[in-house]
Amino acid sequence: MSALHASNRVFHLLGPCWSRTFRCVWMFEELGIPYTLVQEALPVSKLARKYSPTGKVPILLEFTSPADDTQPDLTLSESVAINTYLGDCYPESNLVPRPGTRDRALYDQYVCCILSELDSQGLWIHRKHQAMGQYFGYIPDAVSHAQHQFQRFNQQMVSVLKNGGPFLLGNQFTAADVLYVHCLDWSKSIGWLSDLDNGAAETVELYRNVCHARKAFQQASNIRKESKASHKL
Repeated sequence: MSALHASNRVFHLLGPCWSRTFRCVWMFEELGIPYTLVQEALPVSKLARKYSPTGKVPILLEFTSPADDTQPDLTLSESVAINTYLGDCYPESNLVPRPGTRDRALYDQYVCCILSELDSQGLWIHRKHQAMGQYFGYIPDAVSHAQHQFQRFNQQMVSVLKNGGPFLLGNQFTAADVLYVHCLDWSKSIGWLSDLDNGAAETVELYRNVCHARKAFQQASNIRKESKASHKL
């Protein structure tokens, strides 16, 4: 399908902002483009399963005609895929490096590492087998190994910041930082950043503070606070 002019794109983002959907909300706020956030699409809900067989969120729906929002022209899941697609749709934002460049190669490397090593093999194991152990089973050994896995690969990511910075791709903030900061914040909430040595801890704290100071992050955080409050009702 040929590329569409940015003004013809209509986006709906499905998923509550307290979930990984936050990554995409932050991305939309960075882009400063209109989107509709459908937070009623909870994980594995009927609405989420309507567009994704697994029921996972976030889900991006793209429509080419504002007059017809019943049948999306594109349905996309997985937060990294969504954010990379959005960055490619709006290359002037510089939030995702252009394909075929060395920066794009590094971007792909970083997001693959963060997603596979920090999120799925680290944080998600804790989520499944400790925070949600009543559903998936409490497996302390798995959580312990997952924490070790997270710390080992996080040291590699921290070294990228130490050797370059202030962002993963040097002076340019990208969607890779959106993903990494979300994982760092998640890990801090469960006490997994406490084992960093002093130098690494200082680097991570400075990095998080710089990213948290971004207007788009603060806007997304406000949406998340409201989402969490509504979810508790």
